[in-house]
Amino acid sequence: MLGRRRAALGLTIALAATWGCDAAERYEDVARRRRTVTPATVGRATGAATRPVWATAHRIVRELDPPLAPGEPEECAVADDFRPALGCLESLPLGPDARAPRPPTGRMDVAGSVPRRFWGRPMLIEPRVRGKAVAGFKRASPRVVDSSFLGFSFETELPALEGQGDIELQLRAYVVPPPVRDFESTAIDFGENDVLTFALGLEPIGLPFATGPVTFEISALRDGEELPLFRETLDPAAWTGAWLDRRVELATLAGHRGRLRFRTTATSPDGADATGFPLWGSPEILRRTNRGALRNVIVISLDTWRHDHFDTDVSGGPVTPELANLAKSGAVFRQAISTYPSTSASHMSLLTGLYPITHQVRFANDVLGDTIPTLAEILAAHGYQTGAVTENAMLLADSGFAFGFDSYFENKGLGLWSTEGQIDSTLERGRAWLDAHRDQRFFLFLHTYQIHTPYEPRTEDVYGPTEEELRSSAAPWVTKLRHLYAGEVRYADRALARFLRFLSQAGLLADSIVVLTSDHGEEFAEHDRMGHSKSVYDEVLRVPLLMWAPGLIPPGRRIDELVSLVDVAPTILDLLEIEPPSALQGTSLRDGLEGDTVLDDGPRFAEGPDTGRPGHRLIAARTASHKWIARDDSPVPIRIFDLRSDPGETQSVEDEGLRAEGRGHLEAYGSLLSGSATKRELDARTTEKLRALGYLE
Repeated sequence: MLGRRRAALGLTIALAATWGCDAAERYEDVARRRRTVTPATVGRATGAATRPVWATAHRIVRELDPPLAPGEPEECAVADDFRPALGCLESLPLGPDARAPRPPTGRMDVAGSVPRRFWGRPMLIEPRVRGKAVAGFKRASPRVVDSSFLGFSFETELPALEGQGDIELQLRAYVVPPPVRDFESTAIDFGENDVLTFALGLEPIGLPFATGPVTFEISALRDGEELPLFRETLDPAAWTGAWLDRRVELATLAGHRGRLRFRTTATSPDGADATGFPLWGSPEILRRTNRGALRNVIVISLDTWRHDHFDTDVSGGPVTPELANLAKSGAVFRQAISTYPSTSASHMSLLTGLYPITHQVRFANDVLGDTIPTLAEILAAHGYQTGAVTENAMLLADSGFAFGFDSYFENKGLGLWSTEGQIDSTLERGRAWLDAHRDQRFFLFLHTYQIHTPYEPRTEDVYGPTEEELRSSAAPWVTKLRHLYAGEVRYADRALARFLRFLSQAGLLADSIVVLTSDHGEEFAEHDRMGHSKSVYDEVLRVPLLMWAPGLIPPGRRIDELVSLVDVAPTILDLLEIEPPSALQGTSLRDGLEGDTVLDDGPRFAEGPDTGRPGHRLIAARTASHKWIARDDSPVPIRIFDLRSDPGETQSVEDEGLRAEGRGHLEAYGSLLSGSATKRELDARTTEKLRALGYLE
């Protein structure tokens, strides 16, 4: 569950003006500036595109009277699908972590108390335990209790725990909702063709404690009367466990000003009040408008994709023949670099247009600061429906990646980790989302770990290595691994090509901007390292970057200037003619896409762990011709590479002029505004998957 509120980001240009203030003041200032985004206020549509689309005019979660109480979450998940919702359970930690003797049986007693403001209210108490410090916390059996100043105690069944000795215990409490609960929107001027979309669901953690079915009702309050619009009863015993999407026409309200009331009622079979855990997912009003310049946006990330595994051969076989062919109708950036050689930090740069020193989300337990807008939030403020499908672990919703998304699905895959089927199921869910939103203005983000370790390609996708390649290799085992990696890329090539052809055949590509890229590359012993997240050399920093936008981006564009993942968000906004936040650190690449204009040739930056100094980082400044590497506590370069004569970065050069130039670049990076990321504890499921991916020992 996302346990905090996000300030509304209706005016993207207002964000930059708040960055110089104290964090709390910035949050309140942005909240005061929030407004309803309507088709009349969004975009700068100057093109001739007049095809009508549905755009989001009102997001009810942000337009309540009264608003949600402080501490009540605006987002929560059903079946790994995070959505803005009404009814998400308010939760609070109960005291600091404690240690307790490991019981001789599989059960233990837990006891505690709740804050005064919750006395007399039923609370769902969830114990979380772990047997050793490096393990993730696992959930023990929860219990609903009536809280009071006397506290609570109950016996709980323990999950299987690693380690020996004492158990570390956390207690978290969730406020059980009342049997009848109302949410009411602010006043809305209803349009002629308005449609209300929403989803029904039940909070998963409370489901075992539901004592009766829940009736969901929506009514309109207008002209002194209440007009019923929707009614449905959900039986917990018969619920499928997934969000149930619904749609209600609002034609009867056209031309009126009124409010919407969302009511849930939990009743037992005998008609008495009962306990239920109802959720209204993504309640929104859609309105017809002309598309204008606001095309759809699709961003696809193929995790761990090296730059030299696009449009190349391995053992005489092409690695990405289908993508290379499709790229002829779009643009290819041949010198694109990441901002960090691991998943969380680089993707946050991709989705915010900021370097890691500013957004500070470098790992899965970092949480994006409240005042930093994401691309999804900016587009949502311009009427976009926003969806994402990711294979989780390093792109956790709780880290802030879900901010701005109407649906953020974490594809847990076929077990802990299975390369087979991940990209297929992720893209299939993406296709299903597009089918459901094809007549809307939308932004879809897709992410797959298909080619990440472990390398388990299908046999038919592996070419070589030949006996000659093995004999000439200094490390045959590395050569074999690299071919397995190439086999994974080949499979992803076909899967992504099928998806791109689907976009074209479905008529979606003509009105869309499509971006295909990666977060980082992979090392195969080029600098005596394997994998990634260990250096800032080009084998982990350089990535493929492809773009398509028929009618905007001329086909066959090949761009050799240096670009970065921080440039992607500004480029998308520029192509859409949306004014970006002035604090973005990336540069729009639109001029380079549309013509022969030379792009900004300033330095691009990257960070990476300093493996010799735990807790420290390496900083890289890179131009088209040189790279400077320094430690995070000094701008003095410790290595300088001339990439024109030494593209493999094998020999550091000594040149005082270059050293001074690099120091200037590195000092400029160090002066960039830092964000306000916070830390949180990873749960057992996430910890286990991070180990499987190689990020934890």
